[in-house]
Amino acid sequence: MKKKLLTALLAGVMLVAFTGCGKKNDNSSDETKHYEIGGTNYIDVTDYSSYVELGQYSKLDIEVAPADVTDEQVKEFIDYILDSCAEVEEIKEGVVGEKDTINLDFTGYLDGEAFKNGSSKDYDYTIGGGFIESLDSQLPGLEVGKEYELQCTFPEDYGKEELNGKDVIFKVTVNYIHGKKILPEWNDEFVKEYTSGNYTEAAAYEEYIREYIGSQNEQNQTTAYQTSVWSTILENCTIKSYPEDKLNDAYDEYITYYKSRFEALAKAYEMEYEEVLKAYKYEDEKALEEACMEQAKSELAYIMISCEIAKAEKIAITKDIYEMLAGDVIEQYSYEDLAQFESQYGQDYVMESFVFEGVTQWLYENNNKIITEDVTEEATTEAEAVTK
Repeated sequence: MKKKLLTALLAGVMLVAFTGCGKKNDNSSDETKHYEIGGTNYIDVTDYSSYVELGQYSKLDIEVAPADVTDEQVKEFIDYILDSCAEVEEIKEGVVGEKDTINLDFTGYLDGEAFKNGSSKDYDYTIGGGFIESLDSQLPGLEVGKEYELQCTFPEDYGKEELNGKDVIFKVTVNYIHGKKILPEWNDEFVKEYTSGNYTEAAAYEEYIREYIGSQNEQNQTTAYQTSVWSTILENCTIKSYPEDKLNDAYDEYITYYKSRFEALAKAYEMEYEEVLKAYKYEDEKALEEACMEQAKSELAYIMISCEIAKAEKIAITKDIYEMLAGDVIEQYSYEDLAQFESQYGQDYVMESFVFEGVTQWLYENNNKIITEDVTEEATTEAEAVTK
């Protein structure tokens, strides 16, 4: 796989990885410049003017939500923690209902032999949650604690040749039915145990939670701004066509990557290739090919627009900047030297990727972040992300 440098940059929603330690300003991620105005490009950049018509790309007003922490966000965070630590009432008598969540042991038998990946113990399952229909439909009405032999049939298109359309027997025992969640009480004792003694008072931990949410809100605000800058620019610019050789090259890279990835997953999980495609929301091979072509066009759109903006604004990737950016990648991905890095990606592709990076930084600095209450964003409430 050769040309995946820009793909890695694009995967971050156009978040240029400005990781230096310089002083930050409002619209730039870092003071370190990834471009030079009026400098000389280290490598000549392709002229894409016949493919792209630029629209407005600077002095745009980009609205983002405030980063202020609300009491509701703190409460949601605490509720998430309590819910993750809740105990479930175990109902060990009665019968399974139509919408119950149950804990069960099961073993599947084909021609009298237990088949591979057809057994589990202490398995939590919600009725209607994905078992084959002929098994799922027989679970309601089972009595807790009793073993049952259920006659089931796999669908013809189940995806495993040895099971497609086959009649099997599942031996099933429902261990208990999930009852009410029993939430712990939010107090000093709980916080001390939850944080392994790092915090001994609930109030102090709540303050930490507030600070953590604040940092996440600021990060989300920056991400929203950066994403909106590029999405607005893409809407304003017109892509008239694509250079056929580069489009085909990018498409080949994407389709090769995804096919090899899905084939490896199919082998690792003993699934059919088509089954993996559907698991990733591709109806068939044609749908994957169409998606890869769209990704190739998207990649080229960013590159072409970046190169044309660079030309219009005299944004240059000089030799020093090129080597600085390449050095970051070499260190991060453990290349031996610049020559090895360039041999994998190709100088022209590396240069265009760095043009994209430099132009992106310039765009973040030359558009306006407008904070407004009219823009809403989901708060980060996943407590497991917090280092206890």
